[in-house]
Amino acid sequence: MTRIRPIAVLAAASLGLLGAAPSPAPAAGKTLIVGVNCYSLGRGRLQCEALVDNGTGPFTFSWTPTPTAGGGSEGLAIVPCTQWHYQTVSVTVTDANSDTGSDSGSFYCGNPV
Repeated sequence: MTRIRPIAVLAAASLGLLGAAPSPAPAAGKTLIVGVNCYSLGRGRLQCEALVDNGTGPFTFSWTPTPTAGGGSEGLAIVPCTQWHYQTVSVTVTDANSDTGSDSGSFYCGNPV
């Protein structure tokens, strides 16, 4: 019976049943943790999302290549791409404290899945 208890506690913790300790507030002067993910919309377009961790909102987003929609103050952007080729997409995020972070990736521009 003693072996079941640690597993039950671990399972409850993973389900969030035990609650989590509050996260400390991000400190100014820290580099933002940024991720970018894109998927093809077809017709030479990628929908891209910037994921930001650490930092203080509001955030501004600078995308390369320049989006045809979104970007600026949005973490979502529609980026042009050449059909049937890979497109490198980069995003730099700046928070209210002027802290920055960036990420890039290469994404296939094909038919939507």
